[in-house]
Parts: sequence; C-alpha cells; structure tokens
Amino acid sequence: MGDFLKTSVKYYTLKAKTKSEDSVFGKKRAEPMQEPFLRLLAAARSFLDEGQLLLREARQREEEAIVAVISEQDAELKGRAKDMFGIIEEVGAVLLPLIRESKPLPKETLTTLNAGLRSIESHYGACSKSDVLPDPLLKAEPGSKMYPSLVKKVEAVCGRSFGELESREIERCRAHILQGGSHKVFDAQRAEFAAALSSHKRVLFDKYAQELSQSDHIQVHQQVPLGRDGSISMVTWNVLEFPGLRAQDPVFDGVRPVCDMLAKYLGRKDAESTSLLLEAVSSDAVINCHIERVKAFVHDSMTEHGIDIVLLQEIGAGVKECISDMCKRSGWKVHFSTKNDDAKKCDAMTAIVTKRAFDEVSEIEVQRNNKIRHFAAARFSSTWVVSCHLPLTTVPKEKEDLSASFGSYSMKVLQQIWRRFGHSQSAGDKLEVVIGGDWNAPIRNTIKIATAHPPEACESISLYAPECETTLNDFLLDEPISPIDGFFVLR
Repeated sequence: MGDFLKTSVKYYTLKAKTKSEDSVFGKKRAEPMQEPFLRLLAAARSFLDEGQLLLREARQREEEAIVAVISEQDAELKGRAKDMFGIIEEVGAVLLPLIRESKPLPKETLTTLNAGLRSIESHYGACSKSDVLPDPLLKAEPGSKMYPSLVKKVEAVCGRSFGELESREIERCRAHILQGGSHKVFDAQRAEFAAALSSHKRVLFDKYAQELSQSDHIQVHQQVPLGRDGSISMVTWNVLEFPGLRAQDPVFDGVRPVCDMLAKYLGRKDAESTSLLLEAVSSDAVINCHIERVKAFVHDSMTEHGIDIVLLQEIGAGVKECISDMCKRSGWKVHFSTKNDDAKKCDAMTAIVTKRAFDEVSEIEVQRNNKIRHFAAARFSSTWVVSCHLPLTTVPKEKEDLSASFGSYSMKVLQQIWRRFGHSQSAGDKLEVVIGGDWNAPIRNTIKIATAHPPEACESISLYAPECETTLNDFLLDEPISPIDGFFVLR
C-alpha cells in the first residue's frame, strides 16, 4: 500500500505539473525544432522560483536584524512617543474645541504645536511622514483657499493616539537605520547579508546559464537554390543580442522584451521577476554561455552539419570578436555589417559566415522611420546573399511611408535589396539575390504580396521557411501563425 500511495502521489503530481505547463506554454505539443522554447520556459520558471525564494530569505534576515535593533531602542522610542503625545494632548485641548465650533485657530498655539513636533521629529533628520505643518499652510488665514487644509491637518495631528505616535516613531527609526551610517552592527550585518545574497545569485546564474543564454528565435535550416550549383544548405539565426561582458552601462535593448515576455507568460508580472531575469542575462555566466553557444552553433554548422552559408542577426561586439577569431583560425570567411552607432542601443549587426571565398562584400542600409540598420551582403559569382534583420517601429503602420510597397514594410525592403543587388551593370548578366534572416513580419503574407507584385525586372520570387512559428512570442500565441525567419530567393 505504501508503494502504491507513493506511485499515485508521484503520478498526480506529474499530471498537475504537465497541465500547468500546457496552460502556461500555450501549446499541447511543440515541433522538434521548437523544443528550445519549452526548455527556456521551464528553466525561467524554475529560476524565478529559486531566485524569489533567495530574495524572500534575504529580506527576512534583514527584517529580523532591524527588529532586533529597534527592540534595543524600545524605551527611547516610547519616551519620544510619550513626549509627542503630551504636546499634542496639551495643544489639542485648545485647538480641537475651536475646530468643532468652526472658530479661527490661534497662530501662537499653532506655532507652539509646530515647534514641538519639529523638535521631536528632528531626532532622525528629515522624514517622509512628518506631522510638522508646512510654512505655507501655517501662514494660511481664515477664509483663504488653504485654510480648510490647515484645519484638516491640525485635526488629524491632534487626534492621534499614543499607539499611532509610537508606530510612526518606530517607522522613522527604521527608515533612519536603513539609510545606513547610524548603527554599525546593523550596517555590518546588512553588508554580510548582501554579500551572501550576491554569492547565492551567482550560483543560481551558473546553474541556469545554459538555458537562459538561449535566443528567442529558433535556427532555420533550409536547402536554398544558389546559381548553377543547384541547391545548397543554408541556416539563419537571430542569436539575440545580450549585454556586453562586464559592461559599465549594460544595454538591455535586446533582452528586455524577452525577459518581459517570459515574466508575463509565466504569470510573474511583478517588477522583481523581470529584474531577476535582467540581472541573470547580464551576468558573466550567462553572457559567456551565450557567446559559447553562438560559437558552437557556427562551428557545428560548418563542420558537422554540412552547412554552406550561415547567416546571423543581432550580433554584438563580443560575439563578433569571438566569431572573427574562430573564422580566422579555421580559414573560413566572415563578413559583418556596420554596427548601430547609438551606444545606448544594441549593436544590431548581421553577418555571413562561409567556407567559400567571397567575390565581393558590401552592405545595404535600410531605414524605418528614425531607425537605421545595416545588412551584411556578399556575392558568390552571380548570386548576392544578404543577412537581414528588419527593424521594428512603434509608429502605427498607417503613418509609415509604405508607398509602392502594398502596405508591407518587408515588401519595401525586398524591393530595395533587389534594386541594389539584383540589377547587373552588364545587360546580359543574370543575377539572383538570396535574402535570409529575421523579417519581423509574417513572411507567408509577404510572399503572397511579392508574388502578386514582384519587384521591377524580377522574374521569380520564392520563399524557403519552416511551417511552424520561429519565435518564442509567436509560439506562445493560441493560434498558429506564419514564421518570421526564413529565406527569399529573387531572380
């Protein structure tokens, strides 16, 4: 019976967990290539559970320490509360009857009250919850606009009980101690707690670094036609730009939307959860793991999976440096686009990696309202390959300049890239353009528009992309949606 009971409990616990995961993740089942999304969600949930437990324990230790300090000062706090109560009781005996009879309040009595309040409250310096009457209020005359506020304030102060005054005195004492510098023993304990919390967080970041270093995009492998070679194997991946390693002013532009999304879908909408995730993804452990993840992806693509050309998006300076070094050692070719010139934003570079020799390298600049991005481009014989990452915008689509692009920004970019790379200087040359990457729009909609309205002099346009969603955000939607990562081939 004991074994049966244990097995039953284990079974129903697993069922409850599975049901919870289904409801949180929004899918009953993921495509094999989407499994990283489930791993990321599961890891983020466990990470937040453990992280918030650490924070609760740290807060509890600090609370116990400050309660002990306040208890030491109990007699002193009660004494100040008693002095305050005596002042209020004496002055209240004069002012409260006048207030009830709607008579003017004597300035001299108000000044006496204020002086007593200020004298006792000043023990801790300036305080946020002060009973002292502000000067403009104190000077208010009967019949003036501010006089009712003065009467209301005086009535509230004079009506305070001893218990209320003692509680306010304790809160002022607490705030003063928490500012630091007034109690050496507590300050030392607090520093010890902070060091322990920091150490425990580092352990937690190390534990979950592998999963939290993932991108919110999946890797898209496709066989793509290329010139006279028939088809070649290509892969594109938006790697997600993490903050720079040990950056003085970390840039969270790339990871913040993902952290917000994880917190939201896991039901952790509090600021503490998002803060924990941001702290994790800007830690050395997670950033180093992310760099190694991208390096391993490029290396394995080129050496084990038979990939001819790798396209990357959201490349930061740290990742660029590591990929450049690896390509140099391996004898591979790599070309990066110009980085974004705003130091407060992501570098947002794209890249092309291959074993083939480039016949020519270039880049193209695209703009969406005030956002400018550069896409790496390389020519192999008569074929141009472009690694793209279309910028998003907060401007409503109806306010964008999408003239001649049939209301589609991705169509506008297709036209721009084709005009730049799809026309040869020699009239007899036949060029083709392969554009792969993150289109930040449903690309099955784009191919419909592009097929119906191909760019000028473009004889054919084809799409190569998976059937399933390619981003975590789209994966979490209730209804299936078009991928946003893939390849367009224009001839």
